Amino acid sequence: MPLEYATNRSVFCDNTLYINNYVLIPRPETELLVDFAEKEIIKLKPKLIYDVGTGSGAIAIALGNFINKNRIDSRIIALDISNRALNVARHNIKKYKLQKTITLKKSYLLAAVKRPADLIVANLPYVPTRKCKKLADPHIALDGGLRGIDLIFKLIKQIHDYNLLTPDGSIILEIGHNQSKAITNFINKNNLFSSIKIQKDLNDFDRIIVIK
Repeated sequence: MPLEYATNRSVFCDNTLYINNYVLIPRPETELLVDFAEKEIIKLKPKLIYDVGTGSGAIAIALGNFINKNRIDSRIIALDISNRALNVARHNIKKYKLQKTITLKKSYLLAAVKRPADLIVANLPYVPTRKCKKLADPHIALDGGLRGIDLIFKLIKQIHDYNLLTPDGSIILEIGHNQSKAITNFINKNNLFSSIKIQKDLNDFDRIIVIK
């Protein structure tokens, strides 16, 4: 059992979060996603942000604290399909007194929303099904299908088809180290978005994709 599950505690972006075995343990790599999202927030001054697959609320809370610190008028809607995960996120949001900044919503990806957002962030499950058994986190937070990219494809297509991104907005996704080519090809083949940038993590692996 990972220490985080044994102690019900995990530190992410200097925030100490309550964790249980219904949510993914936040990884250091995901802090890179937060870094890029903060840069976009400074640039875009987004009115509305979606955090898709919020889990423990780690990303939403890090961005909520950043928004309040910099006095930016932004609202975050954090979505998850799991009621148990939403309960964990609710506990953490309350701890950091971010109820006015972050709203929780149960949703399969972005199915429960209709308004376009200026910024969409997500650390969706991207582990191939066959590899999930090797990890302690809940399968619902890991399993990205046969190649690990099923949910990422569905989210990108959903954003495009339902016009859920403003014209100048950005999508920032965490991806597996060997998935950038397949995701880029999917976007280009289907003419979904005009700008794609891949960012590497500290180990020089492809880790973040920024779509505009």
